[in-house]
Amino acid sequence: MRRSIVWLLMVVLVLGFGGTALADESNPFGDVPSDYWAYSAVAQLAKDGIVDNYNERTFNGNKMLTRYEMAQFVAKALDRADKANVEDKVLIERLTAEYSRELTSMNVRIDKLKQEVDKFSFVGILMVKYEKHSHAGVPADMTTYDKWKEKMQLFSRYKITDDWSVNATSEYSRNFQKSADGGIGAGNDDITKNISVNGKLGVVNVTGGRFHLEDPCSAYVFCDDVTGAQASVGIGPEGPKGPPNGAPPVPGGGKPLTITLTDGYIDAGINFHSFITDTLFNNADSGYKGIGYKALYANYAINPFTNVSAAYHGLHNSTTGNSKNWNEIGFNTQIVKDIFFQSVAVRSTYVTQNKGYLVGLRYGTTIPFVVGSHDVYVMYAHSEQFANISCTYDTEDCEHGWQGVELGYRLCPMQGMMVGVRYQSAKGTADSWKDRNFQFVATYAFF
Repeated sequence: MRRSIVWLLMVVLVLGFGGTALADESNPFGDVPSDYWAYSAVAQLAKDGIVDNYNERTFNGNKMLTRYEMAQFVAKALDRADKANVEDKVLIERLTAEYSRELTSMNVRIDKLKQEVDKFSFVGILMVKYEKHSHAGVPADMTTYDKWKEKMQLFSRYKITDDWSVNATSEYSRNFQKSADGGIGAGNDDITKNISVNGKLGVVNVTGGRFHLEDPCSAYVFCDDVTGAQASVGIGPEGPKGPPNGAPPVPGGGKPLTITLTDGYIDAGINFHSFITDTLFNNADSGYKGIGYKALYANYAINPFTNVSAAYHGLHNSTTGNSKNWNEIGFNTQIVKDIFFQSVAVRSTYVTQNKGYLVGLRYGTTIPFVVGSHDVYVMYAHSEQFANISCTYDTEDCEHGWQGVELGYRLCPMQGMMVGVRYQSAKGTADSWKDRNFQFVATYAFF
């Protein structure tokens, strides 16, 4: 309908149709005389249900409208012209000719507003998670416990130019835990997590502020927030964007080699490291300069199906002067259609409990907006106490260490929704701790 409005306005302007001199056309906000024919025409259209917001007092000479206000009624009539009878269509055509300049101006304003609206994008994710744990080798009141978590994340982006944008993430969460002794713990977290600026300087992608970061090796060592700056560049000719069978592309698609440098700080309490005897995290600055973080990431896409990656992570406590490094390598590939393999290995500069590795096999791919898509997977991990900084998987424990297996299934039952169940059986690498747990997770994305 909007296209037909624009076409009609073009015809009006080209043919030179104009209104009578009884109404002042020089000022779109000038009053339309109370006895002008347009009032009775709009009143008739309102009576016939073509325009709404009709007020009897407005059209009985008790209040005069500006030409711009009158044009708003005409725009509504144009939008419903397909429902008008023959007589009403004649009135709409006559009103359109009379207020062509105002209608054209309105269309320009709408286009400008649409451009501003298009600069802003918004995505929300709702998540509900339930965990049932059964422990051994721990205090009696923690042998079994239930955990519930409800979280809503809001991601917003404002496009400054084609190359630059401002990004923000807010999170609202509720956490509950019931232990074997009947105690219930709760925790709330309502924060604006991240605000950053992202753009391009020549061929280099840059990010500054507080932003989320995941390492390229399946985010095994690091998956958390950083306050600082990042620069990333793609090297080599453009390659295929992804597997031809519709499976998701591996990281590094497009440019075969991607190099990323990050320099900033992470929170001192990240992943509960500060709660154990670890001088790297203990006594750290409680401000935004918690623990210094430097990283060098590299992705290389051998082909659309196979990717190799490497990462260096360095942490430094400016209060104690303690520093530690992690060196990580990853590999993932699509073996055949719908079957995927991944592996990661890492070693840190801690003296003991410093190694970790993960291998996984997955059948299928769950895509949140493809109803019926699903996958099943199995994964084995050996993550010693100091093998990870903040892992994306629940296969780490900086207090006990973690080695064991995880089985899972995920499904997209409706547009934007994903549900999953998983079972873990693990034991500690540093002590006699053991854990068996069942988890249910449901997420829903909205725009």
